[in-house]
Amino acid sequence: MLTSVQAAKIRQKAWQEMSIELHSYAFISILSALISFTAAIMTWRRSAPGASALSLLLLSMAIWAGGYATRWMGISVEAKIFWFRVMYVGTAFTPTLFLFFTLGFTHNQSWLTPRHLILLSIQPVTSLLLQWTNQYHHFVYESLTFMQGVDSVMVELTRG
Repeated sequence: MLTSVQAAKIRQKAWQEMSIELHSYAFISILSALISFTAAIMTWRRSAPGASALSLLLLSMAIWAGGYATRWMGISVEAKIFWFRVMYVGTAFTPTLFLFFTLGFTHNQSWLTPRHLILLSIQPVTSLLLQWTNQYHHFVYESLTFMQGVDSVMVELTRG
């Protein structure tokens, strides 16, 4: 039978094995992602001009900040690559969504025809596809180098 002290030591050891080291930059990025995500939910419910575009913009920024936070965490290399690709979803769509928000907020929705939406979506979709298939052509970055830091593995990106 385990005593309470032994049980506490087992719980502490289990917690240490599954804990993720959190750098202060990761904490700030996670906080930014949570604030952006909360604001996205709040603006989705509003009926003001440009509210839906602003909500999508904030969601894109939350994805970007959340994915960036993982670059500063002590997680595996495979997880860092996965979250780097997820981060790029937010990175690619943020400028286009900002334009959509600006047009909606300034009451210029007439510019947001289906034809214009498709044309304006070509750039972020193409960027995303190029990033996701980069290992075949190296247009976005030539290499990802992983360096062991003091408390985590850092990613160095060589642009293509």
